[in-house]
Amino acid sequence: MSSASEPQSEFVFQKDGVDYLKLCLEVTVYWAGSIYDRVDGILDFYEQSLGLLKKDLRQYLTMGVPRRIKKDTFEILPLWLTKPKARHDIITITLDGATTRDGASDRAFILRAIEPNKVGLLRLVLPVDFIVASATPFLELAKSLVRNLDFSFGHAGFSFNWNDLGNLSHKAELELYPVGRRHPGIDLPNLNGMLFVIPKGIKCINWLTFLNAEYCERLGGLAQLREDLGKDINVHVLPKGVMIQAGERPEIGDVNRRRRLPRYRKVGKVLTPLRSPTHPPFLKVGGLIADDDATQEWLARFDS
Repeated sequence: MSSASEPQSEFVFQKDGVDYLKLCLEVTVYWAGSIYDRVDGILDFYEQSLGLLKKDLRQYLTMGVPRRIKKDTFEILPLWLTKPKARHDIITITLDGATTRDGASDRAFILRAIEPNKVGLLRLVLPVDFIVASATPFLELAKSLVRNLDFSFGHAGFSFNWNDLGNLSHKAELELYPVGRRHPGIDLPNLNGMLFVIPKGIKCINWLTFLNAEYCERLGGLAQLREDLGKDINVHVLPKGVMIQAGERPEIGDVNRRRRLPRYRKVGKVLTPLRSPTHPPFLKVGGLIADDDATQEWLARFDS
């Protein structure tokens, strides 16, 4: 999607009238450390997300099957995080706008954390028409979401969303590799896998890439990072790190049409030393088993 008018018809994935894979915008951030040391930042991200999504959310999932959202649903996460007796070792909650159990939504809030491993993530999913008029509101939103959050790294731009516990999840997963190979600007999420990668490095870059101070220092510091990226790549200083912006607006790219996203590639090349070499395989190439070669090939798409 190099322009706001580029058609999206090729990204419609349906079975029996149910969308099982949805093109979307996302902001996803990860942390290494205790979730209970980040309560204020997490709840700030959550409240901002609800401000955008609340009226469109239809179901939620903690453990087990999705359930319809009720009036007190939105108090579950604050209760877990602020009441000592409500603490969990594994924390997972999804709020989304899907109207069917197996359907995919382009409006969602997701939190997953494994407290014994001291890792976690937050994800906000928005429809792609959020940036039709301008990408600036999305850019400013991404900055605002992490203003109080002690994160490790993150990314924002185009992605996909689907119900990874639904009956159509395998069908959705089989679409990812071929679409990802052609359109490098679409991030392919693997949230559970990322929980095991977080302490070891970053996943990969997108239109916006968040780095904490430690990662910046590993690249030589802020001044060196700006010099290496060049004048056409913006580096925004945040309260808890930096946000790297690869171009004026997010792009999908299309290798068949030679839209190879040179700014994304420039960011990816500079950040290659930070990328985790141990991401578990998650991309499936025509079968049930995730393919490690395909996964590593896709993760390395912007390395050079």
